Amino acid sequence: MAFLERGEWVGPGSSASREANAAIRTAGISYGTIQWYQSGVRCEARGRARSLLQRGIRHPKTTGIDMAYQSLLLDIRDNGVAHLVLNQPALGNPFNAAFCREIADAAGELASRRDVRAVLLRANGPYFSVGGDIKMFAQTLDTLPEQIRTWTGGLHLGVARLARLDAPIVVAIHGTAMGGAVGLFAGCDLVYCGRSVTLGGAYTTIGYTCDMGATFTLASRMGLARARRFLLLGEVLTATEGERAGLVDYLVDDDVVVKEAEAAAIRLAQGPTRAYGELRRLMTTALGGGFERQMEDEVQGLIRAASTADAREGISAFIERRPAQFRGC
Repeated sequence: MAFLERGEWVGPGSSASREANAAIRTAGISYGTIQWYQSGVRCEARGRARSLLQRGIRHPKTTGIDMAYQSLLLDIRDNGVAHLVLNQPALGNPFNAAFCREIADAAGELASRRDVRAVLLRANGPYFSVGGDIKMFAQTLDTLPEQIRTWTGGLHLGVARLARLDAPIVVAIHGTAMGGAVGLFAGCDLVYCGRSVTLGGAYTTIGYTCDMGATFTLASRMGLARARRFLLLGEVLTATEGERAGLVDYLVDDDVVVKEAEAAAIRLAQGPTRAYGELRRLMTTALGGGFERQMEDEVQGLIRAASTADAREGISAFIERRPAQFRGC
């Protein structure tokens, strides 16, 4: 990695970014790992990054993976789609301490990358996610309230960062999604679900309430009354019932759910990314700020979108009767 030896800083738009991306593909090391190494600020992370860079680890099947994550894989591909993968399959992909910490880091990395134009959220193993790690809860009962404060700090930072991305998020659900996993995918823009999937609002079955903004994301998808019933009763829905309730956008065969979701993410990655971001953020305030305030927010978002190169391209393409070639800027 000659750019490291030359001491060139790697960041969005930097002269070394093209060389860095090539190194990411070759060595299976992430953009964030390189920045950690160069920053010298986070000593533990920098040491881990140095080790990765020196070893030049290559994953046997996938490229672009951040080997520093324990609970996730992050693979940012040349087509602009970032694959964010829940990766604790032996445990059922629980939302444990590692996940709560790392989702904030992964979301931060996505937010720093100008080449990310869509995100595909998926999972390895037989389950999408079993939700909160109940075994972890059981081991810390005496200090659980304070532990929850710590865990949700990283978890909620990650969820908030994902919600504010310009890049739309497409999710592929298979197997089972319970509790917090339902709250997480409900906040995604497009939800693809296998026909045999089971979806559960499991919070109250263990005497808990929601986190991750689940009351907001579920109410946004299902409507307030239906979301209330889903959560109060700890309902478990089939994929078909989830589609009828508004939790699922596309119900597909189990063996093609990732393929279909990825195809949608690739289509979105070819669109006007900045405009998508304005729309995503507007939708989070659509029912809460009042009609006149929402109209003003829409005007401000429209002004920002109209100032982009993609907006110029969209108008030109329409006048010239040709497909627009959006670049995400």
